[in-house]
Amino acid sequence: MMAYAVLGPSGTFSEEAVRLYAGCNIEVRVTENIAEVFALVEREEISDGFVPLENSSAGMISTTMECLSATSLKIKGALEVPVKQCLLANGDFTPDQAELLISQPAALEQCRQYIKSNLKRVRIEIADSTARAAQLVQGEKRRAAAIGGRQAGRIYGLNIIATDIQDGLNYTRFVHVGKNGSTEVDRHKSSLLLSLPDKVGALYELLGVFARSNLNLKQIDSRPGGSQQEYIFYIEVEQGKNDIIMELFLEEIAPYCNWSKYLGSYTQRRIIDVDCGPPYAS
Repeated sequence: MMAYAVLGPSGTFSEEAVRLYAGCNIEVRVTENIAEVFALVEREEISDGFVPLENSSAGMISTTMECLSATSLKIKGALEVPVKQCLLANGDFTPDQAELLISQPAALEQCRQYIKSNLKRVRIEIADSTARAAQLVQGEKRRAAAIGGRQAGRIYGLNIIATDIQDGLNYTRFVHVGKNGSTEVDRHKSSLLLSLPDKVGALYELLGVFARSNLNLKQIDSRPGGSQQEYIFYIEVEQGKNDIIMELFLEEIAPYCNWSKYLGSYTQRRIIDVDCGPPYAS
């Protein structure tokens, strides 16, 4: 039986998404945070991890990016899932009566307009995950609410007092990470991490190498690196090549980079509606 580590506690969107990705006949081990998922797989205490990489509203998940940079793990697959956020309450009250809102930062960003319009005077506290927020709300004496999925509401006995509170169409992309790369034959995407010298034209020169190699760039994101001057770039190209070709490409870009890391070539799938996937395990 396949085993995956995911962000916990039980009831997170990560737990729901991994069952859509791999089916219900898997073992799921929940962790305290995303960094622990990477640590367990890196130490080979569990074979695979499944973590959020990017949200259509909140952007790239910084902890996942940091862990991809700091560990030896590769991306083995990806799944884009629609995320429908609910307001989960520990009592029978309306949203405007809530005294406290507990949530995970990315979920707050996904529901920014709803919070601005309906929860104007609420106190906001931060949790590591939407399921952890629901867990905390369950034990609150105040009128408290969490942002999360229906599954978390059922697990922690909370009332759903508002549904679909996310701002528009809201997708989260999750990635399957492991010690080895994907074994699938049909891979259509490759990912890289790299750092560029702090000089004028560094990115322009690098992009020229991609063009000469006929690699179509689909995404470039950057974040601060280990020093004040360094920025780390996450790059995706479509029509993923095999591992040997991509490793050779890293040799081509080496003169233009401080360092680079090949994260793997893999297949990405998209779920149109969560109801179309396999049922969630209880």
